[in-house]
Amino acid sequence: MLIQELHNDLGYNFGMLKQSKFIKSAAAWEDLPPEGGKEVALWGRSNSGKSSTLNALCNQHGLARTSRTPGRTTLLNYFQVIPDRWLVDLPGYGYAKQAKHRQEDWDTLISRYISERHSLMGLILIMDIRHPLTPLDQQVLEWLGPLNVPTHIILNKADKLGYGAQQQILHRVQNNLSKINAGITLQTFSAHNKQNLSNLEHVIENWLEIKS
Repeated sequence: MLIQELHNDLGYNFGMLKQSKFIKSAAAWEDLPPEGGKEVALWGRSNSGKSSTLNALCNQHGLARTSRTPGRTTLLNYFQVIPDRWLVDLPGYGYAKQAKHRQEDWDTLISRYISERHSLMGLILIMDIRHPLTPLDQQVLEWLGPLNVPTHIILNKADKLGYGAQQQILHRVQNNLSKINAGITLQTFSAHNKQNLSNLEHVIENWLEIKS
């Protein structure tokens, strides 16, 4: 497993992802753009900070809507970086207060998207560093295993902890992941202060085959 740790990225010179703009939302398989491009999806628990991560990644406050109420993202939201290169914000998992039939609809669409979408080049899986590898996270990782979708985990909200605690959790998660899927890469991250943001951007740009 690769642990990728870089410096704090305050003042970092953003690349192509800075150009990202919202294009459309997809509520069903038929709403997805035609196959043929390249996509990177962001996924995680409903309170993991997906929208904040997307905003920080693209250096655009408000590009993705954030809310104090988890579970607000109910569609696959497509953000175009350049023609035929996309970031896709997936509905979060694990928010029990959503209507059961709505959650089942999302789960079906997300499951099909991740397992059948040829344009999907990689998955950014977001976890709160203070609560990593919950039982639901582990179920997701075990489900992802046979699909062989490149996956990069970011332990978000790292600014809530000191450096020593971050590293301790990072290595503990690494050891646990090696029992599930040794091919997953991992890093600490903070959408708040952009810690290790350049590393995350490089991972995504490599998958999308774009250059800053």
